[in-house]
Amino acid sequence: MNRSLKGGIDYQELHNLAKHAIHLTESSSAILCSIESLIRSHKHLFPSSSEVHYRIEYLQNLFMSISLRLASMSKRIDNAINLAFNIVAQEANTGMIEDAAKMTVVTIITMVFLPGTAVAVSSSSS
Repeated sequence: MNRSLKGGIDYQELHNLAKHAIHLTESSSAILCSIESLIRSHKHLFPSSSEVHYRIEYLQNLFMSISLRLASMSKRIDNAINLAFNIVAQEANTGMIEDAAKMTVVTIITMVFLPGTAVAVSSSSS
């Protein structure tokens, strides 16, 4: 069951995007930790091989860039989820206001006819 807003936002797909962004962020962090460990080990084992070291650092910078993009994407997804939640809450609030207006009409009608009904019932039972 896919519920979507008037603007075409699919809740299930939005949830899946958030889940995948979290997974990618975790994976990127794990890769960065592995690259940092690789750099330390490479410096220790091959101190004279600077070109390979620079290439590994380049990969590290690429994954740092990916991590920053993923953090930004996660914030945008959170904003979209908040927007969807607020739109649904606003629509529900509008419906509640309409229901409250209808209940006011029912209350006024009841207040007008209840005293006469009470008098009629009490006089017919005597």
